[in-house]
Amino acid sequence: MNLFARCSKNHFFLAWYSAANFSDREQATEKMNVPFSLPEEATMAQVRAMFESSKVSLQELGLRMGYPEATARQSVWQFIYKTDDPRLSMLKRFAKAMGVSVKDLV
Repeated sequence: MNLFARCSKNHFFLAWYSAANFSDREQATEKMNVPFSLPEEATMAQVRAMFESSKVSLQELGLRMGYPEATARQSVWQFIYKTDDPRLSMLKRFAKAMGVSVKDLV
């Protein structure tokens, strides 16, 4: 069986599965007894919702997160809308910039 799993917050979840062994992701999830919805997807959904409900612009958030003025807007846009598996350091920067705890994001 060619599977790769990793641990996040004491939850094991499927990160990759072999199509030769399982017909679909849901079947692999059941077989491995892991959650179907990845925690990172939920975390980034929370990040997006928090940003979108705030009155903070991408530029302002980028500056608060420590990005240079020239790249602040683009860097934050990529983090919020293109990242599905954020690094803890990025979540810490985002939480600090938004004035919340990392716990509020996960």
